[in-house]
Amino acid sequence: METIVPALAYGGGCSSAIELRNLGQGPVVVDAEPHREDGALASLVARSGVAVHLRAGETASVQAQIEEETNGVWVRVRETVQAGYRPVVTVRGTTECVEGANVRTVHRDVSYATRNPWWAGDVDDLGDGSILLINTSERPARASLCYSSGSEFSLPGRQFDPICSASAEVHVPPFGSRTFAVRHGANNHFAVRTSGDRIVLQMLRSVAGTTRMFTVDSAISFGNGESREP
Repeated sequence: METIVPALAYGGGCSSAIELRNLGQGPVVVDAEPHREDGALASLVARSGVAVHLRAGETASVQAQIEEETNGVWVRVRETVQAGYRPVVTVRGTTECVEGANVRTVHRDVSYATRNPWWAGDVDDLGDGSILLINTSERPARASLCYSSGSEFSLPGRQFDPICSASAEVHVPPFGSRTFAVRHGANNHFAVRTSGDRIVLQMLRSVAGTTRMFTVDSAISFGNGESREP
């Protein structure tokens, strides 16, 4: 059972933690594996490895050992589930930022990697939203971006594709992550198509009054399946 906790902030008055709780009736070992934006593995605070031992009913909190200022750390939580049994560990991520005399907290929705996820749609109601891509595989992945006005074209016998006013091909290293703004110039339509075995996509929106904290727009759904070029 593999769970991804994305967009964790560190530095600049911010810290993040992952809460793991064993709901089972016996002990369990869970791997909590933090990664930086470039894909590099990070260590856990006050732990010699990534394994977290939980007794029945026990809750543990883990943090990545990150010195730089970033909001792109992600953690892969892996629970080994034996045949005939179900997962018993709950996973919850939290980012906390200190702003003057105030402490602001946002929760991180967990995600699950899929093959070749994609998203396309109008961006007029998304404000300064951005799409987070995480490549959770040991193989490189690719993202194709298309900013357009919504116009499309088609060749005989083929499906319609958008006419891009700006486009980009982005290669994502193993375990790396990238964030893409949904706005570029005067576009009102954005599409991202990916190619990779295990990719997470999430739509992020800035929390009002801060550029260091984000919430996940859970109303946005992503397609899944074979990727096609925009």
